[in-house]
Amino acid sequence: MKISRTSISPYQNPNFQERERKALSEFENMENEGEILITNTLTDISLIDTKNLRLIIHPNSGYDNFPIGFVKGADFPIVIGNEIRA
Repeated sequence: MKISRTSISPYQNPNFQERERKALSEFENMENEGEILITNTLTDISLIDTKNLRLIIHPNSGYDNFPIGFVKGADFPIVIGNEIRA
């Protein structure tokens, strides 16, 4: 399983990327084909190749930057962050 991230928001703690990498490392050793993508509000989903995606993790509070047609047509789960951030 391949895990990729588009970018990290500038307001994140300086050690956030390393902590996240450690937390997700066990998934990278999975034998499943496909990719997990972690996005942020600045992600332009139209530039993403989705053919191998199995999951999108969008830590933000909603789909505000994803076109509604993309969300409705996705054949994989999109996990969003807590609504309290909205």
